[in-house]
Amino acid sequence: MGTDSNNVEGPIHSLPTSIGNTQQEMKVSWWLIVTLLVGIATIFSNLYATQPILPILSQSLDVSPALSALTVSAPVLCVALASAIYGPLSDRIGRKPVMIGAACLLLLPTSLAALAANLPMLVICRAFQGLLIPGTTVVGIAYIQEEFPPAWRGMGMGAYVSATVLGGVEGRLQGGLIADWLGWHWIFISFAITTGLETLLMTLLLPGIKHGRQVSGSRELKLRQVGRIYLQLSAFFHQQRIIGASIMALAFFFTFISIFTYIPYRMKEAPFSLSDSAVSLLYLVYLVGLFVPLWVGRLSDKVGRRLVLGCTLSGVTVGILLTSLPNLIGILIGLAVLCCCLFATQTVATAFVGDNANTARGSAASFYMLWYYIGGFLGPLLCGLAWQVLGWWGVLALCLIAISVSFASLLTLCA
Repeated sequence: MGTDSNNVEGPIHSLPTSIGNTQQEMKVSWWLIVTLLVGIATIFSNLYATQPILPILSQSLDVSPALSALTVSAPVLCVALASAIYGPLSDRIGRKPVMIGAACLLLLPTSLAALAANLPMLVICRAFQGLLIPGTTVVGIAYIQEEFPPAWRGMGMGAYVSATVLGGVEGRLQGGLIADWLGWHWIFISFAITTGLETLLMTLLLPGIKHGRQVSGSRELKLRQVGRIYLQLSAFFHQQRIIGASIMALAFFFTFISIFTYIPYRMKEAPFSLSDSAVSLLYLVYLVGLFVPLWVGRLSDKVGRRLVLGCTLSGVTVGILLTSLPNLIGILIGLAVLCCCLFATQTVATAFVGDNANTARGSAASFYMLWYYIGGFLGPLLCGLAWQVLGWWGVLALCLIAISVSFASLLTLCA
């Protein structure tokens, strides 16, 4: 935006509104955004396909809960690593070619996962899925930020997060219900079909970006050129607010993925003793937070990002504590509060990064998402060990520590 990063925080509507803020442009943008968001939801649904069936995998493959959780943490780690690649690459060759190419390649590991005979084979396939998913989801952030005028960017990020919410619900329900009915191998056949259909629709309907600025020079990338592009990410280590938002993202996603990775194990134990299908239906609480990102994103446009982030992180803390209750209704309320507040936090934090990225928003989005998904890798790994030693209380203790880190980063680095 060309605005000094020290003066960005505050009501976004106070920024100049002459940059593409016309009714005609917004109508065009809405059409583009709807097309893109449906694709993001479908691609993103692959990421958490195995989360509701971890107890099934533990029993079927004869592995511990911590090892079974590798089918979640491995793709999340690969998403983290790949997120640092696709943003700079799309800055160079364009958003649509990267998004469509990655979606097409995603079909291969998704199909091969259906043939996995043991945990190592399944984890490898899931890891390759993780390497390809951000080609659409991370680049989609930059696409939206360039299509939406500044005064509507918070709402645009809200729409993006809502799409990932729908994708998360779709993936968990599709995975859990199909695994319970037909066996866990069949879930990957179903995901290959839905991913293939949506990739075709994006190819046909999604136009090339209109406002994006390509890097000058040849579109053909050599290895040395790619290396120089990736070195651009090091510049964000010198931008305090970008670092602060990234650390905050690592900590709150650590919390989110840990709670929802190990809640199936708790729900299958006494006194709950839920079936596999019933456990999958728990993820419908995601829908409670479906429209929260849109509202909170717009609110942060008006009153400022940091104020809203402080409120949403407080709500996350309340949600964590509610999941310690010994009854199903209390746990459902806690999960619903957790979803609403974490989706809102992600919306506003992503918009905060866009506000404070002086150049190359695709690279800034990649830098932020790299930290975000590292938190998603560490969560199931560390909380798996805590679960084995202390049960649910061990998981909650680590999550509360992580949220404390988010608060500290918000109050210091993001100031």
